[in-house]
Amino acid sequence: MKSANLFRRTRGLIVCFLALFFALTTVCESRAATAAAKTGKAALPASGESTNDNQISRLAGESVAAGLVATKKTRTDYLKAHTGFVKKNGRVYYYGKDHKKKTGWIIVNGKRYFGKKRKPYKGSLLTGWHTFGGKEYYFRESGKPGKYGLAYAGKVQEVNGIACRFDKSGVFLGCRYAGSRSGFIGQVGEMARDNQRKNDILATVVVAQACLETGYGEHIYHNNLFGLYGKRFGSWQSSIEGYNTYIRTYFPSLIGVHSYSYYVNRIGNGGYAAAPNYGSILMSIIREKNLTRFSR
Repeated sequence: MKSANLFRRTRGLIVCFLALFFALTTVCESRAATAAAKTGKAALPASGESTNDNQISRLAGESVAAGLVATKKTRTDYLKAHTGFVKKNGRVYYYGKDHKKKTGWIIVNGKRYFGKKRKPYKGSLLTGWHTFGGKEYYFRESGKPGKYGLAYAGKVQEVNGIACRFDKSGVFLGCRYAGSRSGFIGQVGEMARDNQRKNDILATVVVAQACLETGYGEHIYHNNLFGLYGKRFGSWQSSIEGYNTYIRTYFPSLIGVHSYSYYVNRIGNGGYAAAPNYGSILMSIIREKNLTRFSR
């Protein structure tokens, strides 16, 4: 009896042990599968489980293939972001065949650009007016990549409403007003009229000087309407403001003067220009073009 009881007890313990072992094995496999799903890696068979070389090769191959796909996609994205014209943070860069930013003069399909040579923003395409080797160039300030930063070259191009001439290599040759003489007078006249209301500087003479100094808009350099030496302006309005500053500095007595003959004689004899007949030419322009209408 004792032997039988001992046998039954031993058998029961073995059954419990085996049940516990299989339960723990199931839990471990479940956790391994969950971890594999999260990481995207295939789980190898659990220790002690029968397998073969084909199964291991298949699992390893799937992992390598996934890695190759990811690597290929990463490289494709990199090359796309470093090829040709690329816009980054509001600036445009040009990447060559080596997928590196280009600096200095850049020629693409016969068109010219210039990549900034120094930090900050090394390689970004220049825009606006720039001087290299004593020669001036204009680079387009708007447009999509490919047009943005393009150097105007080979023909007359309009820059801020002014028709500017450039040679085939992009060198600036000079500007002229795109419209007629009367159009030039009307446009400058309205600006001068508004300026007189605000700053009390006689519009009649302002318009006459702009006509004389630019040849009625035929020769305008950097929006400088009044021949102010070495000055560049972003617009005609800023040129008039520069003229105001000049008058306040060198001819303060002309502020508030409403007699154009007095104004003209004062600047004619006061050294505004070297030409001895400067004042008489202004008087002729005022009378011929009826410029007193802008001061009424």
